[in-house]
Amino acid sequence: MPTTVTDDLTSRAAALLDLADAEYFTFDAQRSAELELALGGLVSADPADSAVALPVLALGAPSRVEAAERRNVPVLVGRVWTGMNAWQVNPKTNFVLLARHRTRGTLDVVTPFYRPRRGSQELRSGVGTPPEPFDAETLHSAVTSVDLGAAIQISAGNYAITGLLANRSTPTVHVEIEGPGSPVVAPSLTPDVRPLSQGTAATSDTVELHVQGRNQNPVLHVRHTVHDARDLQNVETGAPRFTCHVVLTRLDEAAIVLPLVVPATPLQPQGDELEPRHQVAFEVDLGPSLAAKGVETGAYRAYMDLSGEVRGPFPLDVEGDD
Repeated sequence: MPTTVTDDLTSRAAALLDLADAEYFTFDAQRSAELELALGGLVSADPADSAVALPVLALGAPSRVEAAERRNVPVLVGRVWTGMNAWQVNPKTNFVLLARHRTRGTLDVVTPFYRPRRGSQELRSGVGTPPEPFDAETLHSAVTSVDLGAAIQISAGNYAITGLLANRSTPTVHVEIEGPGSPVVAPSLTPDVRPLSQGTAATSDTVELHVQGRNQNPVLHVRHTVHDARDLQNVETGAPRFTCHVVLTRLDEAAIVLPLVVPATPLQPQGDELEPRHQVAFEVDLGPSLAAKGVETGAYRAYMDLSGEVRGPFPLDVEGDD
């Protein structure tokens, strides 16, 4: 697949935020200004092509954090946008960080830029008069350090962290939290998961949302190869399980997370493979999960969290009972 403008800009933005571990803990206003200038320069160097890629989003984080020595887990959020981008999608209410503990399979959702205050209300996206042409085209860049340790309950293990903003996502960064671990309780399998025929190659990975049947019931099909045993639970018992999540987003509303726990099947090694692989291959009706979460009717974007990566967005229209 050819590299797109968006892919190229995003990868270069992520490279700018890939610092030595110690730098994330000494990050200050001067370093922020330097990186903001560099990010803006990436886009302004070729404005004709870059316009289709805006906003540009990227993350940076230390590869390892010693829990006994530090309580904060800094994550740099880099953004480049225009006035029109900010009017169309308010980043304060719509930018979220997905933080997955890979061994436990849990997923936390953080809205780092939204600080609700009594009596105040954020501007809704795309409402009111659009910005004037000059303001609409003006380029802005920002690099902000977010303390993930202050936002969620951190525990020892590897975290996969991804940023989402409407129909855009960042490359995933990984942080290893070092410290004493605790037992992982194997989660219960999701009811009514139907197995698909097993595949063998990683290239057969697919994630699809289908709408079929009465009331447009969404059916999720997933075939995914799990390459890292850290992403599995219950491995010791010989019945490994994999936890994935459907994340629903809608403008100016809180993200909704639908967890799915499915069985994982060992794959035969191929070629010179040394690490064992597993595959999850299933379909499931999302209707019961949507009803249990009280998901309202309307148009959503659906992302699929598959531990070390996030797929999507996929359009999903939730319809009511007629």
